[in-house]
Amino acid sequence: MSPTTIPYSPVGRNLLIAAFYLFLGGLGLVFAISPGYASPIFPAAGLALAVALWSGAGALPGIWLGSISLNLGLAFLQGSLSPDTAIVAACIACGATAQAWIGQMLVRRWQGKAWLHLEHERAVLIFLLLGGPLACLVSASVGIAALYFMRVTRPEIG
Repeated sequence: MSPTTIPYSPVGRNLLIAAFYLFLGGLGLVFAISPGYASPIFPAAGLALAVALWSGAGALPGIWLGSISLNLGLAFLQGSLSPDTAIVAACIACGATAQAWIGQMLVRRWQGKAWLHLEHERAVLIFLLLGGPLACLVSASVGIAALYFMRVTRPEIG
């Protein structure tokens, strides 16, 4: 089945993406650093890259919805849901969505359609570097900046 023949409506596809993102994000947050927004292992980011590669821009609303749902749910469970944490959740969702979009753009730009097969070590390495650490800088930068400027977290000095 080709990426363009996924048998779901755009709304259904995005709700499915959001549900899987929420599930995988919840698994990733098991490893989160307090207060629970940053995790060194986050499988939802891999899902976001994969669906952005397969579905293009049509997958972005599902990624955003899954991310904001995850972070609003986290704030709710921690008893810290407020307008500020809702803004942070929206910023983090924008960062996660931008990460997936930039990651797929980098992979497509540097690999063309070679990412579909990944038959050679060099292709795998390039895919992992572009879609992994390089693209992840986007979401990490946006998320940490939002947490800092909205005073959800501040570094301790001294």
